[in-house]
Formats: sequence, structure tokens, C-alpha cells
Amino acid sequence: LGAGRKEITSPIDLSAGILLKKKIGDVVNKGDTIAVLYTDMEDKVADAKVMLDDAITISATHVEKPKLIKAIVYKDRTVQL
Repeated sequence: LGAGRKEITSPIDLSAGILLKKKIGDVVNKGDTIAVLYTDMEDKVADAKVMLDDAITISATHVEKPKLIKAIVYKDRTVQL
């Protein structure tokens, strides 16, 4: 979509990216927007849609939302799970 670089000197388009409207475990109804693609490079949209479709699975069974924080590591190096 233009947000990455092919070379270190390539410019980054800060307006390009993907906004995810649904997350793992969210209910999705017919007609819901799952993601929004942002880009000024129209030639990138078709490939990005295919990659996004391949990355998303919609299931008829409920999926638990994953735990976002797996552990907390403190300054004294103790860990709370």
C-alpha cells in the first residue's frame, strides 16, 4: 500500500496502511466492515485485498479473544504471569 520501503532511501507514505475494524473473537455480521485499506497507490489495492482476504478467517463457531498481556516483567526482573 506504500507504507513500506524497498530500499532504505525509499520514502514512506505515512497515509498508507490498514485499519482493522474487527479483532479476533469479535462478532461479524453480513455487511460489517472488517478492515479499511488506505493508499494513494491504486495499483496496490488488488494485491492488498487478496492478501487481506487470505489473512482473515470467519468462523461460524465462537472464538475466544486472545489474552493481550501475556506477562508483566518488573524492573527487578520478577515476572507476573
